[in-house]
Amino acid sequence: MTFGRADDPSAKVTCDDLELFRAHHTPDTLRAFTHLILLACQAGEGRDKVENIANMFRALFPHLKEGGIWSSEVSD
Repeated sequence: MTFGRADDPSAKVTCDDLELFRAHHTPDTLRAFTHLILLACQAGEGRDKVENIANMFRALFPHLKEGGIWSSEVSD
């Protein structure tokens, strides 16, 4: 699953980017009690049962409280 502009590969985020984010200390950028809202269609498709962008961010920011990451499961 990708998230970003289809016409610009450098503007995309994929589930394969998790280690890249970790290597750049991205988890240190958000404090506890932060809410991350992903405004992209299907970023949470499959909920916690499959690999998706929302779950990648949950793995990246485990210190966010339960319910701290919000995403859509379906496209409008």
